[in-house]
Amino acid sequence: MRRIAATTVVLTGALLVGCAQDGEPSTGAASPTATSAAPTSAAPAADAAALAGQIERATTDRPTLRVALDTKVSGAGAQGRVRMQGAIRTGSAGQAEMDLKTTTTESGTTEAGRLVVLDGVFYVQQGDEEVAPGKSWLRMSRADLAALDDAQLKAAMQQVFDQMDQSVRDASPAQNLALVEKGRFTATPKPETVQGKAVTRYEGSTEVGALAGEEQYEQLRELGVTRLPWTIWVDPDGLPTQFGMTLPLRTAKGTVRTVSSAVYSDWGKPVTIQAPPAAQVATFADLGG
Repeated sequence: MRRIAATTVVLTGALLVGCAQDGEPSTGAASPTATSAAPTSAAPAADAAALAGQIERATTDRPTLRVALDTKVSGAGAQGRVRMQGAIRTGSAGQAEMDLKTTTTESGTTEAGRLVVLDGVFYVQQGDEEVAPGKSWLRMSRADLAALDDAQLKAAMQQVFDQMDQSVRDASPAQNLALVEKGRFTATPKPETVQGKAVTRYEGSTEVGALAGEEQYEQLRELGVTRLPWTIWVDPDGLPTQFGMTLPLRTAKGTVRTVSSAVYSDWGKPVTIQAPPAAQVATFADLGG
């Protein structure tokens, strides 16, 4: 389950943009909502590269959005679900800021949490649980890690931080558009109506080998994934509205199926993302680290 959890972090990063295995054949991307055929006001993109260009042009001047993410894991004794909902502000150089409420379900237990990312610093809250007396938030940054004296704890937290940091960097449209740009359509683009809005549905697939050098996909390659099937819904302005991906992952205990979906809204509208009150934030020093 630990390797699957790490993979979920990677997938979440890809979903944060909305565009951005050997595996068994995909069972198809998750369909977020019921849809019906309807014309759109813009001609469909001719191929995946053209679609990526369309999305890049549309999102460049709209660095903010709201997102709802949902990833389900099942099979081979693994059963879990991670949901995230909140605001994102993308930036240059792969940086992103976000405030996401999270819900994690595993082994029949559900835990609520929250993740705030600002200036490369992570603030993590797990329900009402206190990390230290009077402090329900834990701050994680490279500076915090560098100050740790406990070598074993430092190594473990460094791995967690690197995974989180990569997933946030993946929120940059410029970085993740490679997933679509280097892919190909596997079906004819289809006009649909989603929640009363005209969109075009694109189904495609990208070979992991075509993403050589893209660090965020290395863990998928290690799990034997060679192909990434995806489905994305794009409005007439070129903005992603929904995204879906279903992957079978082969493990020593059998095949685990991950179904991930995302819904995007309010592109370009103002968002408020701020750090939690300092008095409520613990550091590794408060943990005796």
